[in-house]
Amino acid sequence: MDIKQFFNEAHNTICNYADVKFVFGNLIEAEGKAIIPVSTIKYAIGIGEGKGPDLSKVKGIAGEEAEDKNPTENRPGGKGIGGKLSNSPLGVFEITEDSTRFIPVIPVKAILMMITVWIVTRVFKRKRK
Repeated sequence: MDIKQFFNEAHNTICNYADVKFVFGNLIEAEGKAIIPVSTIKYAIGIGEGKGPDLSKVKGIAGEEAEDKNPTENRPGGKGIGGKLSNSPLGVFEITEDSTRFIPVIPVKAILMMITVWIVTRVFKRKRK
């Protein structure tokens, strides 16, 4: 199987597997409310291949017998693939008899980043004075 075909098959598999069930969770009913979790999914795939130098021309690696062989046999190479699939919560839909509302999830990392930026700007303001 060539690398392009392998990449296309991996992409199609992920697209078929990552359906709406990953974005909208199972319905949860409690205390007269229905709650539907909502998230976002992201994925990335990296793929590559390469060939090394002709070892018959590298001093000290190959002997004289390497010159008689096919030069492509003396070129080490490799193929590789890597990827990531992440699912991050966005919030929940809360459904009652009276209304439906979306309650967002505030990421802890974002809060910590805002606090850090605030502290750093305060420190720099004090040093200027």
